[in-house]
Amino acid sequence: SIDQLMGTWKGQAVTYFTDWFVAEPVPTEWTLGPSSGSAQFERTWRIGDNNGQAEGQQQGSRLFFNEGELEYQLLLLPNGGSSLCPRIIQPRTAFRCELGWLVNSTTRLRLIRAYKEDGSWAHQTLITEEKVLH
Repeated sequence: SIDQLMGTWKGQAVTYFTDWFVAEPVPTEWTLGPSSGSAQFERTWRIGDNNGQAEGQQQGSRLFFNEGELEYQLLLLPNGGSSLCPRIIQPRTAFRCELGWLVNSTTRLRLIRAYKEDGSWAHQTLITEEKVLH
């Protein structure tokens, strides 16, 4: 549910590249909270030096966020699962898809798969995080 994800999650990410290179772990932070603007929610994220922010609206078990050229859908699944993917994959546009699941109420795992503009796989990242603020 949205209530399970609300708050700030901090952890560590390890990225695996197509040439079998495994990057050193980097810190992560993911926050979902109420928006101060006209949207219902705001999501921020940081993986190492990369970060982003988006405001979104809830429709049932889905949250919709605009990130650059793409609209992403965060689908809330049963038993603490979630899926984040573009609603429509645009030709010649890089994108990512993510699966998340709660191990327990304060531990979450996420697996992100990133794709290049040509549609080829770029890398995947495994994140282990703990909820620090509710």
